[in-house]
Amino acid sequence: MAKLSISDAARACGVARTTIQRAVRTGRLSLDAEHQVDTAELLRVGFLVDAAVLHAASQQGGAATPQDAAPQRSTPQQGDAAQQELQVLRRENAMLQQERDRLVQQMDLLQAQQTLHAVQQRYDRLLEAPRPAPPPAPPAAPEVVRELLRRRPYAELPEVERPAPAPLQDPNRHARRQRILEALAAYPEGLHWREIGRLIGDTGDLNDTLQGMLRYKLVRRVGRGVYALPVIG
Repeated sequence: MAKLSISDAARACGVARTTIQRAVRTGRLSLDAEHQVDTAELLRVGFLVDAAVLHAASQQGGAATPQDAAPQRSTPQQGDAAQQELQVLRRENAMLQQERDRLVQQMDLLQAQQTLHAVQQRYDRLLEAPRPAPPPAPPAAPEVVRELLRRRPYAELPEVERPAPAPLQDPNRHARRQRILEALAAYPEGLHWREIGRLIGDTGDLNDTLQGMLRYKLVRRVGRGVYALPVIG
């Protein structure tokens, strides 16, 4: 490899002379006994050497020979050697550039892996977080509803108070009355029969059912179409 002075090395690398001197002071570059730096050292620490500037510096260095030395003539062999050295420098420069690109790709891959690891940790923490408690089960039938059904069961009604049997008996009448009483237990002020239907999920006409419950004193009327539980004294 060629050896350059600090000034020639700065011109060949396209940097300030102080940059080369700072690299020498910090130990990144080493000088020989003639205070010159080898181009291999410049390439090793990451400087990009301009081949054209390097060739011109080497030509100038060859011209600055002692006066008492015999003049040297450039031979075809020396020209071929210089050309080969330039080609070697270009190949080394390309190899260094490829190595730098590979290192950049590895850094990008490492950053992507770190980001993926952080996202995975955040997802694991979300999975390990305590889940909210399930909603409580619906309460059992209020005590007032059970008391009304106990006092006035359909089977124990007096014979005179029983309604005439309908041609088609609704088998879910008792369950419907149970749901109506449970809905009214939560609203002491009373509800309209349409609101009762929405609460118990019954889209039919509950007015007739409530009329029958009114006759048996299972409910009381507090307004037009509005029913409430009777007052138990």
